[in-house]
Amino acid sequence: MSILYQMNQINDNTNADEKKKRGLRPTVLSRANYNINDLADYLSSGSPVKKGEIMSAITQIASGIENLLKDGNTVTIDNFGTFSLTATSRLVENASGIRAESIHINKVVFQATRVAKKRIESAEFERFDPKRMNKRK
Repeated sequence: MSILYQMNQINDNTNADEKKKRGLRPTVLSRANYNINDLADYLSSGSPVKKGEIMSAITQIASGIENLLKDGNTVTIDNFGTFSLTATSRLVENASGIRAESIHINKVVFQATRVAKKRIESAEFERFDPKRMNKRK
């Protein structure tokens, strides 16, 4: 199966009208969203490992990653990628102007390794045609 995309107009809100960047950019469209149950079904099909065991393992892995991130760590899954956090706060002029209680998690970031990205890059792209395809299941 291929990755669906559609071309969208670039919205350039940072430059003056005469310097605005114009053109189209591809946007990847998801065919479906897989929850833990769907993922376990997918992983257990054709495997001797039972769906319940896979669901338990996925739940434990997700919980472990969350707890390690909460403790200020990053988590790397070899040959796949690294989970890390970014933080945000109000803008201050010097570091003493902010307390730890005022800092919040901005994003949980996943950065794929080069090896994983290379494996995924082997996928082909297919332009989304709304006349013959549903965007999502």
